[in-house]
Amino acid sequence: MSILTRLVSNLLGARAAASGTRAAERACAEAAQLLKQGQTTQAEAAFSRALAHDAASFGAHSGLGVLYHRRGDRAGALPHLLRALEVEPRSREIALLAAQNLRAAGRPRDAVATLESVLAAAQQDPAIAYELARSRRESGDFDGARRNLEALAEHAAQHPGIVEELAIVHRECGNIDRSIECYERLTGLLPDHSRVESARLFHELYRRHDREAHLARHVRWGERFAPRSLCRGDHANQPDSERRLRIGYVSADFWRTSAAPFIEPLLEHRDRSRYLVTCYHASRHDDEVTRRFREQADRWRDATDLDDEALSDMARSDSIDILVDLNGHTRGGRLTAFARCPAPVQLAYLGYGASTGVAAIEYRITDRFIDPIGEADRWYTEKLIRLPGSMWCFAPPRAAPVVRAAPVAVRGAPTFGCFNNFAKVGAELIDAWAAIGAQVPGARFLLVGVPEGETRLQVAERFARRGVGPERMAFHGRVGPEDYYGLYHEVDVALDSFPYNGGTTTCDALWMGVPVVTLAGTSTLERSGLSLLTAAGLADWVTGSSEEYVAKAVSVAGQPQRLSALRSGMRARIAASNLCDGGRFMVGMEQALRDMWRMWCERRKHGERP
Repeated sequence: MSILTRLVSNLLGARAAASGTRAAERACAEAAQLLKQGQTTQAEAAFSRALAHDAASFGAHSGLGVLYHRRGDRAGALPHLLRALEVEPRSREIALLAAQNLRAAGRPRDAVATLESVLAAAQQDPAIAYELARSRRESGDFDGARRNLEALAEHAAQHPGIVEELAIVHRECGNIDRSIECYERLTGLLPDHSRVESARLFHELYRRHDREAHLARHVRWGERFAPRSLCRGDHANQPDSERRLRIGYVSADFWRTSAAPFIEPLLEHRDRSRYLVTCYHASRHDDEVTRRFREQADRWRDATDLDDEALSDMARSDSIDILVDLNGHTRGGRLTAFARCPAPVQLAYLGYGASTGVAAIEYRITDRFIDPIGEADRWYTEKLIRLPGSMWCFAPPRAAPVVRAAPVAVRGAPTFGCFNNFAKVGAELIDAWAAIGAQVPGARFLLVGVPEGETRLQVAERFARRGVGPERMAFHGRVGPEDYYGLYHEVDVALDSFPYNGGTTTCDALWMGVPVVTLAGTSTLERSGLSLLTAAGLADWVTGSSEEYVAKAVSVAGQPQRLSALRSGMRARIAASNLCDGGRFMVGMEQALRDMWRMWCERRKHGERP
C-alpha cells in the first residue's frame, strides 16, 4: 500500500479526532469520506473548512498536503506538509512526503533535517533511510549518502533503487569502476529496462574501454529494445528534394543543461524560409532557456508523458521529414521511439559520444576532427556525415561577467583549474595534474565539483605524493551559475579532462578568457577538445599524449605575459571564431540535412523503402 493510500484510508480519518475542535473534526471526517469516493474537489473544500475552525489541524494540513501533492502542485503541498509536521513532528508518512517535496523544490538540506527528525523513531525504516540518502547526496554529503546506502544494501542488496543510487554516488565521487559495477548489477535486476542498460553504456565512456566490445553492446541494445521490425516505412512525405523541410528535434535538454548552448544555434540561426522546426520537449524542466527555445521554434510539443507509440504518432502527424535525436543513451533519451521510424530520415547528433546502435537511425552528424576520415566509420552503426568545420557551435552565456586580468599577474605563479564534471576525473588525470604541480613551484590548483570529505582527501593525497601540498589546493563543490563564472577569475589555465574531454566547460573557460590544455586521444569523446579548440583558433593548445599535456601546461605556466595578453583579447577572439559563428555552422548543417533528404527522395523514386 502506498504512502498516499495509507494517509487517505487511515491517517486522515483516524487522527481527525485529535486535530482540534469538533467542527474541524467533523470536516476532516467528511473530507476522508469524500476522498474514498474520489471527490477530491469537495474533499479539498472540507479540509479548508476544518482549517477555518482549527488552524493547527493536523488532519486538515496533512490532507491538503497529500491532495496537492497528488495533483503535482508541490508548491501548494509543501506548506501544509511542513505545518502538519510542526503539529506532529514524528509523523513518518508526512515527513517522508515533505522530504520528497523539499528535494523537488531544490531544498535537499531541509529534506535531510526533516527526515532526521523522525529517524530515531524509524531506524529500520528503509523508505526513510533511502530518501535520506538521496537528500544527502543532493545536498552534497556524498559520504553520508554512501554510508546510508551501504547500510541499506546489507539488508536489501537486490533493491534496484538502492543499487542505482549507489551508482550515482560513486560516479559523482569519480569512482567510475564502482559505478559501472553497480549498473551491471542493476541490469541483472532489471534486464528488461532499456534505460538501465543505456546508463551502463553511457558510463563506460568515462573510462578507457574496448571500443569493439562497446559497439557490440550497443548493437545488442538496439536489437533488443529498438529492433528493425518495429520500423514503419509507410511515410506519406512528399519526395520533393528542394521544398521547405520539416525538421524535428527530440531532446530532454531544452533547458539549462550543458547541451543547451550547442542546441541554441540550431534554432536561432536556421534558414526559416527553407526549414520549419518542431521541438519535442522530453523533460519536465521548464526555465528561461526552455522559454527562449519555445519562442525560437516554429512548433513546440510537450513529449514528457508520451510513450514511444504516442511520440512516434505525434511526429508522424506533424509530417516530420527529418527527425534528430539529441540525447542518445543519456538521461531522458527517446531512442526506442525512433525505432518506430516516425520520420523518413532519422539521425543522431550532439548528445552522445558513441553509436546509438539503433538500426532506424541512419546517420550521425560529426566532423573530421572527432571522427577522422577512414578511421572512425567502423565504430558506428550509423553512416557518418562530417560537417566542413567543427560539429560544435557554441552560444555564449548571456549573463557571464566581464573578463578580469589574469591572476598570475598578481600572484606571480599560475593557477590551474578544472571545472569539468568530476566523474571525468580519474587517477591517471590527477597524476598528470600532480606532475604539472611538481614542475611549477608555487602553482595552485582550483578544482570545482569535487565532493567534500573522502573524495577531496584522496585527491589531495595523490597530489601530495608528487610534493604538491594541500596549501596549493582549492576545492569547490557544485556551484550555481554566478559563482561558477566568477571562479574563472581565479584561473589562468584550464586543464581539460581525459579520456572524456569537456564540452561546455571548455567553451565557458575560453569565454572567460582562460585558455585550455587538452589531450586528443583516439575515441570520440577524447577528441572533442581538439574539435572545439581548432574551431576557436587555438589548435596549438591541443596535445597528443599525457607527457605532452604535462609539458604544455608547464611551458605556458612560465609565460605569464603571454597568458595576460591572451586573456585580455580572448573573448573577442572567441566571439569572432568559427566556434561561435552560428550562421556559418548552420550553412554546413543545413547542407547536410538537405543532402540526406535528397538521398531519401532518390531512393523513394526508385521504390526503395526502409
